[in-house]
Amino acid sequence: MTRNDDGDKPISQSRDEKIVIRTPSTGKVSSLLADNEGNIWMGTDAGLKKYQRRNLWDFLSIDQGVKSSVNSLIEGNDGSVYIAYAPNIGVWKNGGLSLPLPPGLNRAGVRSMAKDKDGNLFLTTITSLLMLDRKTSKVTDVTEAAPFEKEIGVIFFDSKGDRWLGSKEAGILYLHEGRRTVYNTSNGLSGNNVVRIVEGRDGVMWVATRTGLNRISKGEIINYTTDHGLGSNHVRDIFDEGNGTIWIGTYGGGISRLRDGKIDTLRITNGLPEDISSAFLDDGSGNLWIMGNRGVYSLNIKEMNAAADGLNQSLSAVIYNENDGMPTAEGNGGNTPAAWKTRDGKLWFALIEGAVAIDPSMQSRIDPPIHIESVKTGGRTIPVSGQVTVTAGQQDIEIEYTGITFTKPEFLRFQYMLEGLDKQWNEVGTRRTAYFHYLPPGEYVFHVKAANKGEYPGNVATIRLVVQPFFWQTWTATILFGLLIIALLILAFYLRYRRLENKRKKEREFARLLINAHEEECKRIAADLHDGLGMGLLLIKNEITLMLKGKSIENGARTQLEEISRKTTAALEETRTISRNLRPHHLNRFGLTATLENLVQTVQSSTNINIDASIDNIDNMFSDEDELSIFRIVQECLNNIVKHSEARSVRIEINGEVDLVRIRVSDDGKGFAKERTRRHGKLLSFGLESIRYRAERMNGSLHVSSYPDRGTEVTVKIKKNEK
Repeated sequence: MTRNDDGDKPISQSRDEKIVIRTPSTGKVSSLLADNEGNIWMGTDAGLKKYQRRNLWDFLSIDQGVKSSVNSLIEGNDGSVYIAYAPNIGVWKNGGLSLPLPPGLNRAGVRSMAKDKDGNLFLTTITSLLMLDRKTSKVTDVTEAAPFEKEIGVIFFDSKGDRWLGSKEAGILYLHEGRRTVYNTSNGLSGNNVVRIVEGRDGVMWVATRTGLNRISKGEIINYTTDHGLGSNHVRDIFDEGNGTIWIGTYGGGISRLRDGKIDTLRITNGLPEDISSAFLDDGSGNLWIMGNRGVYSLNIKEMNAAADGLNQSLSAVIYNENDGMPTAEGNGGNTPAAWKTRDGKLWFALIEGAVAIDPSMQSRIDPPIHIESVKTGGRTIPVSGQVTVTAGQQDIEIEYTGITFTKPEFLRFQYMLEGLDKQWNEVGTRRTAYFHYLPPGEYVFHVKAANKGEYPGNVATIRLVVQPFFWQTWTATILFGLLIIALLILAFYLRYRRLENKRKKEREFARLLINAHEEECKRIAADLHDGLGMGLLLIKNEITLMLKGKSIENGARTQLEEISRKTTAALEETRTISRNLRPHHLNRFGLTATLENLVQTVQSSTNINIDASIDNIDNMFSDEDELSIFRIVQECLNNIVKHSEARSVRIEINGEVDLVRIRVSDDGKGFAKERTRRHGKLLSFGLESIRYRAERMNGSLHVSSYPDRGTEVTVKIKKNEK
């Protein structure tokens, strides 16, 4: 490396590229380093200095002869750029500025420029309208073709080739096939001081004035002002995104979006570097470049729409200014066009000191490395490794991260997502900390990525986050709690079962006592009938019999005594029958089987019902008390049949099986509906209730089957027991 006399130091960066860096001639360079973003780091006796490569820029400044602000600039048909600055017009071509243009063109300061469909250049000055012929390079004064008493501030040719002239004070003159139409405040224009004229993609004309935005279509004018939500009435530029979306740059009111008749405005509070927007250029890659008074910056159009829709609270602008080598940060947006996109993709902007051309394709494409710096919780910092463990109960978890870049690190934008909690990436702008007030116990994966412009690249930093649970939040506790709940349910079921079983035992005991009391009462009544009424009737019968043996009784009295004797005999037999029913004495004398057979014969002899009985020998299978209950069961079944069934025939089966006795009594009577046998779970008939109580007392069961006009069948099953 050698020092030049003017202080320039050529630095060899590659075999095909040489970079010249201007440094003070007194500076002493001791070391050099080129990073992977193209920045040159230089160690000098005055400290460390960084120099950014200027392949992003082309500059027009005082060094190249532009000694004042640039009013407007436009690309010619041959790719050269015409640059108007008082009092000259220069042509930038092949990296250099040529002066002057043909005589007569530079006699007054050019304010605005435009090209017609033939490529001829039209220029406005304070006093005239000039035309530069593309073929002959001859300058012609065509002021007479568009007489305006006031200064022409804007000239524009639409897609049909028609000419639009905007005045500083008199509105618009529209020239179409020799006809002239004037638009001003008298016929609907919001203001006569015209700043900008733009044709939308649908052919609608948009006019910016210092007092609002105007839409002109088929001669109809619609105004938009701050009353409709516009950020400021002083409109500087208009950009038609397409699909009915119009972006409006204002002076001091931010950037407004007009969509579906509704205006939403973005300001500094939304992330704009400033509220002055003098010129728009679309780079064709989804970014809108904006010139203001603090520099030139780019915004992603999708992010702009998201912010306007309220979905994204903060925009991330990439701004360029003096720190990046621009001659000045302040743009000059008072004339048109103040910005132009050339066919090679460069974006030109007029400044108050020279101009700048930006090549968006030359922005750094290096994916910035991402680094997770620390995890903080509960006022302490947890060492960062592949996995971070947070103890149970910790809140206010903070994860700090950063992106590593030496080219405009202050404009790095970040997105993060906590896998296991978030469903999508969170856009957080330039913020370098993720906050989580509370995280449920579990395992999470934290992802973060950064971008210095446009879409996010593929670099992602990841860390695993484990939030430990309290004991009661663990699977072990869950299983224990589950087992405890199951145990409580089992206990509750068991207690309920015991309660029901005790209730059933009490009911059976009550039934047993009731039946025993009933049997005892029957025994007493039977004894009273037999020993009292029966004995009395027997004595009366005997006395009458003795009287009838006497010969002194007259025939009439004898007849009466014989009738009394007959009736007494019948009453005595009925008393004996009642006594036998109340207390079947045959059980003790002849056994259960014979007693049941006698019962069947007695019922059959006293009714017209045909009874078919099949009775196994079941003597000595049950206790005396149970034998009496079995007798009562069969007796109750026959009583019900006689009283209610209207049956013609009955079938009785008593079978002694291996471990139980089955009693089945069926008839062909009128039967009854099954639902009539129960109410609230209990049998309706007292007789059936008695049978059930007796069966359950002997650990047996009762089943009743009956249908209207199809008879009834009663089945009782009783387990055998020792006598």
